[in-house]
Amino acid sequence: PYLNALKRKYPDSEIDFLTREETAPIPRSLLLFSRVFAIGGGKRFKRQCLAMLVLLPRLILRRYDIVLDLQNNELSRWVTSALRPEAWSRFDKTSPVPAGERTRRALEGAIRRAQNGSA
Repeated sequence: PYLNALKRKYPDSEIDFLTREETAPIPRSLLLFSRVFAIGGGKRFKRQCLAMLVLLPRLILRRYDIVLDLQNNELSRWVTSALRPEAWSRFDKTSPVPAGERTRRALEGAIRRAQNGSA
């Protein structure tokens, strides 16, 4: 719902999605995303890292303004750092605040930071 609200508020924005290859058909079936990038390598971390090294130059060339890291794992933190977005937000897996509220706050905070030019 929050990504749909973001798209409604900023209709000219492009929202790309990065996921593992085996889950890519789901976001690819949604009209919400401009592009869905898939990381190969199955569930093996080392293979995912190798696949990400191949994909990363394409992502860097996109020059993202905002990155929302919904996984907050080692690989996603590495990718976010490599992309060097103007603003970013990471999902907090241990927060007592409900996920929907955290997502809303993260989106609003990332947009605010991007508009202010700080990360």
